[in-house]
Amino acid sequence: MGKNVLIIKLSDKPGNQAELLEKASKGWKINPSRLQNVTLMLVMFSSVVLDEFKIGPKLIYHLDTGRVDLELYDSTNESGLVGKEISYNTYNPATIKRLDDLAKKVTD
Repeated sequence: MGKNVLIIKLSDKPGNQAELLEKASKGWKINPSRLQNVTLMLVMFSSVVLDEFKIGPKLIYHLDTGRVDLELYDSTNESGLVGKEISYNTYNPATIKRLDDLAKKVTD
């Protein structure tokens, strides 16, 4: 069975790496229990994987909004998908998918 990854789809492109990390780490509507055994996050904008982060062991769950803030660390393109265009159509900006299934959707 393949490794599960968290896919974050941004609505606007960050101007720099610090802004990308800030946007990727805060305010995602996802059930924390779904993040168990998920250690990798891919950040996408306009169907392109901008970056990848390792998900740390701590998160903050905001009871008032149902949103999660994540502890993220740099990764070294473990997925091999950074910079790739992926055909991944979903309206949900935070989803979990098997890495091997996602790799099959590379379009370039």
